[in-house]
Amino acid sequence: MNKFVKASVAGGAAIALLLGGAGTLALWNDNETVTGGTIAAGELRIENEGEAAWTANGQPIADLANFKMVPGDVLKLEQPLRLVAQGDNLKAHLSVNYGSVTQIPANAAGAELGEDILREGNPRFTFASSLPAAQVTAVPGQVYGVPIQSLRITPGAGGIDEVITATVEFTFPAAAGNDTMNAQLDLNNIGLVLTQTM
Repeated sequence: MNKFVKASVAGGAAIALLLGGAGTLALWNDNETVTGGTIAAGELRIENEGEAAWTANGQPIADLANFKMVPGDVLKLEQPLRLVAQGDNLKAHLSVNYGSVTQIPANAAGAELGEDILREGNPRFTFASSLPAAQVTAVPGQVYGVPIQSLRITPGAGGIDEVITATVEFTFPAAAGNDTMNAQLDLNNIGLVLTQTM
């Protein structure tokens, strides 16, 4: 082997040791982390905020358990609700579960009264809110002739965490017959449905 070949082999071995064996030489490199921040999901919920309030002909009912309605009375139930809607692109809809209205527990006279009330085109369901129209819009509607308002909710980047009011109002028909005496209607479980829409 001539001197040139010997020198080439020796030089190659030395480079191989530097690159792999001894670990004293490394190719240039660097690293960094992505500052992506933290992503978070929004929230959509509704819950009772305090006690419901009843009025009869515009006057507060102090003791509902002992109040006896008569034909011609206009009764109104107002329930404060806390609405939480957080999500930049969230759209939602709040409405009354009509099935919970048609299945209200009642005694026999109450069933007759319920039918009389429905024939008069009530109860009426509405919502009251101080939120701007850009976030909450009332949408009129009817189910089997009964006026049922719903809410279209678009909270936007600011979100919503506010108290709104759900109202149920109905009239004891003045023409109701004697078969509605001693009527009882259980209005404890009127349902509201809050759902996300696309």
